Amino acid sequence: MIDLGFLASYSTFYGGGIGNLLQEWERLGVFSYVLPFLILFALIFGILSKLKIFGENARGVNIAITLAVSLMALQFD
Repeated sequence: MIDLGFLASYSTFYGGGIGNLLQEWERLGVFSYVLPFLILFALIFGILSKLKIFGENARGVNIAITLAVSLMALQFD
C-alpha cells in the first residue's frame, strides 16, 4: 500500500515532487518511446501468441516479429 505521508514529504526531503519525476521521465523519452513500445509489444505479442499462426512453439518467431513491428512503429509520429 502507498504511504501517503511519504508522498507528501517526498518534495521536502528528496528535492522534488511527483511533477518533477514525471518531467524527468518526459525528458528521457519514457512517454514518447518506452510506453508506446511496451504497449505495442504487448498487444502484438498477445495477438500472435493467441492466433498461433506460426505453430505452437514459435515464441522466438513471435518475439522477433513483434520487436520488428514495434520498433518500426516508433519511427513515425
